[in-house]
Order: sequence, then C-alpha cells, then structure tokens
Amino acid sequence: MVDVCNDREVTKRVFTAIVETAQSAGISKKETPTRIRLVADEWTPDNDMLTAAMKMKRKNVENRYRQEIEWLFNSSDDFVINNNVNNNLKK
Repeated sequence: MVDVCNDREVTKRVFTAIVETAQSAGISKKETPTRIRLVADEWTPDNDMLTAAMKMKRKNVENRYRQEIEWLFNSSDDFVINNNVNNNLKK
C-alpha cells in the first residue's frame, strides 16, 4: 500500500478526482485542497485517529502527521501535486 501512496500517477489521479468533485459540488477554490499527500495508514477508533462516531481526532492526526504536514506547506518538490499543475492534469 505504501508503494501506491508514493506513486506519482496515483497521486495525480486522486488529486484530479478531488478537484473535479469539489468543482462539481460548487466548492470554492479557497476550500479545495491545493496539495495532497496520500498515506497508507488506516484511520480507525482503535488507533485513536477517529472517535467512536467516526469523526477525525484532529489533534491526534496533526501530531501523527506533523512531518508530512510541514513538508506539504514548505516543499518545493514537484512530487507534491498542487493546483499549479491542475490545468496539465486535465489534458
């Protein structure tokens, strides 16, 4: 599963689907993700990422993925899929 999450083509396809879904739902550009990072971990109440009602425990997710979140905000790596290449993804 980790290999799939690190595959550029898979990441591009997931990002494109997110953007297209947001656009068709009328979600503003400000509310649409501009960068994504796929992770292989399953989020469950058992690993304390979700509540019993299946709501995300934001603090736990932030603590677990702090490094990935910082990387998304600070990276200039072209592996990060963002809205700057969104037009190229539709070709």
